Amino acid sequence: MKGLWSRVCPKVPALIGGAALCWSGGALGAPRVLFAARGESANSTYELYTMNADGTNRRRLTTNTVSEWAPALGVDNYRVAYVRDDLARSNLFITSIDGMTPRQVGNTNPALCVQWADNQTLFYLSRTQPDASSKSTFRLWRIGAEGSGEALVFTNIFSDWSMGARAFSVRRETGAVYLSADVPGGSYESMIRFGSYSNLSPTGVVSTSTAYLDHYAPAVSPDGTQVAFCVDPQGSGGQHRLYVTSVGGGAGSRLCDVYCGNPSWAPDGAWLAFTRASSSTYGAAAYVGDIWRVSVRGTNLCALTTNTPVAAKCAFPTVFEPPIITMAPPQVTANGVVISWSGGGSLRHTLQVATNGLGELWLDYPGATDLPATGQTLTVTDAVSQPWPRFYRVVARPE
Repeated sequence: MKGLWSRVCPKVPALIGGAALCWSGGALGAPRVLFAARGESANSTYELYTMNADGTNRRRLTTNTVSEWAPALGVDNYRVAYVRDDLARSNLFITSIDGMTPRQVGNTNPALCVQWADNQTLFYLSRTQPDASSKSTFRLWRIGAEGSGEALVFTNIFSDWSMGARAFSVRRETGAVYLSADVPGGSYESMIRFGSYSNLSPTGVVSTSTAYLDHYAPAVSPDGTQVAFCVDPQGSGGQHRLYVTSVGGGAGSRLCDVYCGNPSWAPDGAWLAFTRASSSTYGAAAYVGDIWRVSVRGTNLCALTTNTPVAAKCAFPTVFEPPIITMAPPQVTANGVVISWSGGGSLRHTLQVATNGLGELWLDYPGATDLPATGQTLTVTDAVSQPWPRFYRVVARPE
């Protein structure tokens, strides 16, 4: 099992579903959404799911008698860290995007939410004392994905409403963490703060508008130029609308009107997924509702999980590109007429052909894309056929 968790670089071999695979670090097909939801299990606990970016092809990753919450995709777009609610302290786990057996990380402070700092390191927020009447105090920690080196990222003890203690964002390219915390001076308002995790304290503030009150769930865009966040404008009665603004600050643009939580950017930065609830939590808890998506311009707003068994019971969406996995080479007959391959449970296969036989330009083979993970035999009858195995490869993605 160790090979699975150490596979963080391209071309590191491993075993999944009995097939020899190599990690190639790219993407095959459209983005998908990872999220937590309940409604399909008999005990009505939160489990982890993935679905297409249009809400189709929903697939459960975990099945447990306790809730699994706040998932975060690794840098490799394959490993998934998450929080399990049944354990008082060591409640961080790692699984894979195709639902491999979870592994416990070994944190000694109870985690509220988690993000990946890099291939080998997790950051997580932990409450430093039980909730008082309405506020939480919390700290940001780091720990190795294998459970070693647990330590504080920032020396600060932050204070915020509970909703602010359950989401933060990591900008790996600049080594910065974005989180929400109280405005200094005992105010009941919260702001977006950020700082380099090579320092001991966050020093930056994303200034938005004096008309905005509680800021929650900041999420930095893939290119690092914008930040999405949920905010309660003055006089809105806890509606928590979704906005996007420059990382340098400004009032920004409103993307959705009411009860929004936990935005996540698409890999190309063109749209976001987020939670939209039917009523306000007033900052006391993360929003649970349906997963929606909207363009960065505020257009094409649509729901992804309504009219499903998990409708109105979803939270913590994360948009990702499914990874490419290069399978063991297919079997090819001497004259290139029959190609066969197998392996990789919970994977969808695509056969590709090299246009020059050198593997410099691979094209999907006609009629051999997005095939189920069972033994496949293809009879070649068209002009694309090539005579040797090196002209072919099979790539796969998680279902």
